[in-house]
Amino acid sequence: MAITEIDNLKSNRAYRIDIYSFSNPGGSAVPFGPPYISFPAFLTDFTDSFKSIWKKEEIFGRMDPISTFKNTARTINISFDIPNDSISAAVGNLKRIDFLIKGLYPIYEEGADGASTMASPPMFRVRFSNLIRSNAYNGDAGDRVALRTGLLCYMDGFDFKPKVDSGFFVDGQNLYPKLISVTMGLNIIHEHSLGKRNGALIKYRGNFSQFPHERANPTDEQIEAAKAAKANGSKANVQQNNSKDAAESDSAKDGCLEGE
Repeated sequence: MAITEIDNLKSNRAYRIDIYSFSNPGGSAVPFGPPYISFPAFLTDFTDSFKSIWKKEEIFGRMDPISTFKNTARTINISFDIPNDSISAAVGNLKRIDFLIKGLYPIYEEGADGASTMASPPMFRVRFSNLIRSNAYNGDAGDRVALRTGLLCYMDGFDFKPKVDSGFFVDGQNLYPKLISVTMGLNIIHEHSLGKRNGALIKYRGNFSQFPHERANPTDEQIEAAKAAKANGSKANVQQNNSKDAAESDSAKDGCLEGE
């Protein structure tokens, strides 16, 4: 496997940030496909934070508090730029951002009396290479679809910041930024077993051995090999079915001759 280096993701289009919104309707009427939203990963900042929360009880005369572990929470803050080199790109990316912002609002159930109740909170799945991906998914290693492989999360922050100094495309009275900076705050919902299993030999629970970043993406060679194996398997199945059909046909002919 060839090892390559990337000095700056701000200028690399090979990586993408893929987002699936559970509170955005899909449909063929939208050509670039909400609830799926995708941006090139012109990354400017990335922080993956793990915070262990303890309940502390101060005791009179004791120097150290009695601390009881509660949980460990994971949050991710990711910032990236969206450059637009044409009016069509600027319009399309602004629409994508607008769909993402719409996904920050919940789905409501409207009753006959006009009263509304929240039916579903605004949840997402986000995927970015091996740095943001689900360890609960055990399917095809080459699968990069955010709905299946993305981390389940909710956003507690989304910042949309046009870079004013970079200018705008102007269409009538509408302004479309040439460069947009986006920041997302993700609160991760764990879907798989965490921690270790107690015993004579302490072992990881479930997929925790690969948590959080070790579930590596397959190489291009592995992806091509998997495709070839799948294609060869399909050909073998077709040949097997053809041979079976031919055998059944010969058997039918033989039976017919014997009957005559």
